[in-house]
Amino acid sequence: RYTPRQYYTIDKGVKRYTKAVSPTFLFNYRIAVPTDDTRSASYSRIDLGIEQVIRIDAFNDIDYKLAGGSYLFKKRVYFPDYKHFNINQLWIGDKGFDRSFLLIDNYGYSTDQQWGEMHLSWLSEYILLKRIPFMQPLPFREGVHLKSIQIPRKNFTEVGYSIGAKDLMRIGVFCGFENAKFKNVGFSLSLPILNYIQSSR
Repeated sequence: RYTPRQYYTIDKGVKRYTKAVSPTFLFNYRIAVPTDDTRSASYSRIDLGIEQVIRIDAFNDIDYKLAGGSYLFKKRVYFPDYKHFNINQLWIGDKGFDRSFLLIDNYGYSTDQQWGEMHLSWLSEYILLKRIPFMQPLPFREGVHLKSIQIPRKNFTEVGYSIGAKDLMRIGVFCGFENAKFKNVGFSLSLPILNYIQSSR
């Protein structure tokens, strides 16, 4: 991970990153070197990506991630070595909506070929419900989400709407489309605050 122009503070000699005005670039290279055992894995894989949260103004943020990868060399690849995606099928979980998929099987899109994924979220104080006058004082934000996975001969897209506080709790409804055809719909409650509780113990 590399973020140009990353701001930070130093507190009691400890560097703490605060905010970034530029995207974060992602790079991962994985290689499996075979042993004398002819059944051992033998491959190399490269993953590339870019992600960023853009503050449009005091009321609107854009959160995006674009990533893709491929196996450069592939002789023996076993299922644990496949590319697996961030998926949360639970009705209630600690994963956020911005970087995970909710409506596909845990390993339905795992692949040993090239792949690509896209996550795009618009978080705002005023999208739909917050435009109703009596709802405006309430402390929640709305979100519109678009996510997609592309592998050879197969793609899946999720679109959704959510409300809540991003780092505490969000509830959302999502629709899934496989190869441009409607597949399913689902609801989910995200509780990212559970991550903070567990890390503070």
